[in-house]
Amino acid sequence: MNIGRVILLVLAWCGPAWAQNSDEEDARRMYEAGQEAFATGHYGEAYAQFEHAYLRLQRPALLFNMASALQRLDRPHDAAEKLRAYLRVTPTAEDRVEIEERIRALEEKQTILDAKKPTPAPEAVPVLAKPPPPPQRYHLGIQILTDLPIQVGAKIWLELPYRLRLSTSFGYLPGGYVDIINDILVAAHAYSQSEADLIRSALQSSFIWRLHVGWRPLKNRGFYFEVGYGLASLGGGASSAELIAGVTGKPIPPDLGTNKGYLVSAVLHMVDVEVGWQWFVWKGLSLRAAVGFAGTVGAQTTVKPNFQPRIPAAQTGFTSYAASYLDQVYTSYVFAPVVSVAAGWRFF
Repeated sequence: MNIGRVILLVLAWCGPAWAQNSDEEDARRMYEAGQEAFATGHYGEAYAQFEHAYLRLQRPALLFNMASALQRLDRPHDAAEKLRAYLRVTPTAEDRVEIEERIRALEEKQTILDAKKPTPAPEAVPVLAKPPPPPQRYHLGIQILTDLPIQVGAKIWLELPYRLRLSTSFGYLPGGYVDIINDILVAAHAYSQSEADLIRSALQSSFIWRLHVGWRPLKNRGFYFEVGYGLASLGGGASSAELIAGVTGKPIPPDLGTNKGYLVSAVLHMVDVEVGWQWFVWKGLSLRAAVGFAGTVGAQTTVKPNFQPRIPAAQTGFTSYAASYLDQVYTSYVFAPVVSVAAGWRFF
C-alpha cells in the first residue's frame, strides 16, 4: 500500500455532498490541512490533523493517513498499530493481505531500530489543545424564482443556527398569472367572467412582496417548511362604468355615460404556507422546488374616475360601492395553490 493510494482513499470520501453536515465539514477541513502538511514534509502536523479528523467521524480510511505520517516520522511500530486498528474496523477489507505484509515489514524495521544504539529520538508530534472552531453556521443566498400563480421575481434567504430560516422575496404579478387564478375560480363558479375581467384590471402588474419564517428540521436533508405574509400592491388598470355596474349591480349615476373610464387598483394582504426541498448541486449553486398555498385575508380596493364628475356625491357612492364589492370578492374567493421553482447561489 503506497502513500499515494492512501491519500486517494480519503479524497474519495471528501468529495462534495448535496446536504451539508457540520461534522463532515470540520473533518474535511482538518483532512485538507493534514494533506497539505504531509505534502510539504511536516509529518507531525499532518498526523495531528488526520487524528482530529478521525475523532470527528471515525472514517477508517483516515487510519491509513495516520499510519503513513507515522512511518515518515520513523515510528514504524506506531504506524503498524494504526494499520491493525484499520483491520479491526474493516475486517473484510479487500487488501487485507497487503496490509498485513506492510505491518510485518514495519515491525521488522522497528526491531532493527531498537537494536541500534543510541536510538534516534522521533520527531515530536504537536498536540493541538483543541480542534479548530466549527465553521460558520449561518448561510446566505439569493435566487431567481417563479411562484405560480403569484409572482416572478427574486428571493433572499438566510439560514440561522438550528436551521431556522428567514426569507423575503419581491417581484411582480404578470397578467397571465391573474388569468390562471381567474380561470380556476370562474370554472369553479366562484364568480363570473365579468368579475374576472374587473379583477384582472385591478391586479395586473402588481408589485409582490413576501416575508417568510421557517425551519429545516432534518440536519442532512434539504426539506423545509415556511409560513409568512404576502402583499400585492401598486398594480391596476382602466375599466368602464358599464363593466363596473354590470359586475356590482350598482346603477350608473344619471349624469354618467356608459363610456366613462375608471382606474381600478387593489392592495391584497395574504397568508402563505410553503413546503419544499432545496438542493446544492455544485459549490454554491442551489435549486429549489416547493408547493404551498396563498390566501387573501384583507383587501383595500380603490376605484377612481379618470374624468371630472358633475355630481361628486353620486360619483362617490358608485365608486365606494364598487370598491367594497371587490374587497368582499377578494377575501371570499382569492385563495390559490402555489407551485415554486427557483435557482440561485449560496454565498456562504
